[in-house]
Amino acid sequence: MAANHTRRELSPAIRAFVALAFLCASRTAAAQSTPIPAVHTEQYAVITGSDTATFEMVTTCADRLIAEVDAAKSQAYITYEMFLGSDGYPTGLNEAVWRGKVGPSIPPTQIVRTVVRQDSIITDVSLASTAQTQRHAVQSHSFPFISGYVAIMTQLLRLFQASNTPQVHLFWIATRGHTSEARLVKRTADSVVIMMDTAKVAARISQGGVVESIIFDDGKSQIVRLRTPNPPHIDDRCAARPTDKP
Repeated sequence: MAANHTRRELSPAIRAFVALAFLCASRTAAAQSTPIPAVHTEQYAVITGSDTATFEMVTTCADRLIAEVDAAKSQAYITYEMFLGSDGYPTGLNEAVWRGKVGPSIPPTQIVRTVVRQDSIITDVSLASTAQTQRHAVQSHSFPFISGYVAIMTQLLRLFQASNTPQVHLFWIATRGHTSEARLVKRTADSVVIMMDTAKVAARISQGGVVESIIFDDGKSQIVRLRTPNPPHIDDRCAARPTDKP
């Protein structure tokens, strides 16, 4: 699950770039004419107020999403893979977390493996010296969700944008059993608006299902796609053997 990664320090130049990316996102999505390849990688910034909370790099593969989260402000580094069924719903989620000023050169602080069954979701949490298994009964086609993870949010939005799905049952992994509904409000060729409980989420989506920007109705939180060049050969990781595929 680990990947080579260099932490990025937040600078005034990056802040300005993120702001520009947000303002131009919808225009870029509409003007883009080059077809998106089946395998592609995007980089995002998660912004809360005037602060950039995390950077996330997401690679979309045929059967899964691979993501790296750099949360330098909270001194955390996270990698995760979300495995997808043929209908686009997740079948499993593997997550590794490093705490403190460290990275994947050492074993992770925490490993979380989640398997989605038809009527249950099973989560195994492994810490340095302890392990715990949590099993929860769920409705069929429940979607495991973690707040703040861009790849997970973009896949949820793709489900609404690419089909006639009116609602999705959410299972919030970090809250040990909280469930809710995500409901479609509006869908166009390049946008989708949903409600998650009482929160409205509006996204711009370009061709190929690439999410360009996400705005939350609290007026303080947003996710923007960055135009930073990707690391060389980053898409090749789709060909690598997945970590403990369910």
